[in-house]
Amino acid sequence: MPARLAGAPRRGAIRGTDLMAVDWFTLADRPVDEVRRTLGVPVRSDGAVAVGSVGPWEPGGVSPFQLGASRALARERDVPYQTHGAGLRADAR
Repeated sequence: MPARLAGAPRRGAIRGTDLMAVDWFTLADRPVDEVRRTLGVPVRSDGAVAVGSVGPWEPGGVSPFQLGASRALARERDVPYQTHGAGLRADAR
């Protein structure tokens, strides 16, 4: 997670746009790669991938807090929780 988080501001800065100002809800139903291309955000660098950076829908793509909060929200809303492939790294469980 730290490698992924560290790379995100760099990739956003390359774009030259304040990604915090984007209305992400208008893009939520689109595939991540499509949104990345639309906003001009480059893919993760080879260096980030080499140190273990993973995407959000891969093992290690979410933190224990994110996983717990998502499961709790699903329980609260009485809906099934779907990971779509996301999960903790095997050594973080």
